[in-house]
Amino acid sequence: MRRTGIAKYTLFILFLSVLSACTDNKAVEVHGRRNINVAILVYPGVELLDFAGPFEVFNNTEGFHVFTVASEPGKMFTSKGFVFLPDYNLNNAPEPDVLIVPGAPLTELTYLNNNVDLGNWIGQKNRTTKIVMSVCTGALLLSQLGLLDGKIVTTHASMLDTLQKLSPKVKVLSNTDVVEHGKLISTAGINGGIDGALRIVAKLKGNKEALFTAAILGYDKWILKNGSRKPSK
Repeated sequence: MRRTGIAKYTLFILFLSVLSACTDNKAVEVHGRRNINVAILVYPGVELLDFAGPFEVFNNTEGFHVFTVASEPGKMFTSKGFVFLPDYNLNNAPEPDVLIVPGAPLTELTYLNNNVDLGNWIGQKNRTTKIVMSVCTGALLLSQLGLLDGKIVTTHASMLDTLQKLSPKVKVLSNTDVVEHGKLISTAGINGGIDGALRIVAKLKGNKEALFTAAILGYDKWILKNGSRKPSK
């Protein structure tokens, strides 16, 4: 085997080792410090991009350990029928530092409103996490639990009036992708979850790290708003 072939093989093995470490379901110690745990709630009928977008952001950013937490054990399916197996359920998930609440069609959100265990879990994590982020109609789920009262938020453009009627104590903003109010971050349309996740990266790791991740993902929308196109570290 030529020297270049050996080098490529070595890099490939190194890549597999890094990939294995990144996908381990346990939080990883980096330079003596635990990674930031990001829990993404998933449930029957959840919008795929609502949780997949933020997952890709955190999975491609150093210092984060991202995982999915299901509202119930077993396989889960999205609003369009995509089936997947979540990492954890409400009973065995690691303690998160950041909680992401994606959206779904209103019929699924109504179902979740009757899930007492899920409501209690979200309420507890709302008290203990550093940041809670709703994606799209995920804001309506938080609203149903009374967690948006007194807050300034946004949601999908088609649901702005619905959210305002559901929560008269909430100030709902239109024509904006991301709204930050205290520890709460809310996002608008489906791909707004990517913008919100990058906002969290910038908040916790700095804008340079967020720009680097956006460049890796080819997410020019964020790059054009926040800095240079070149992904350098």
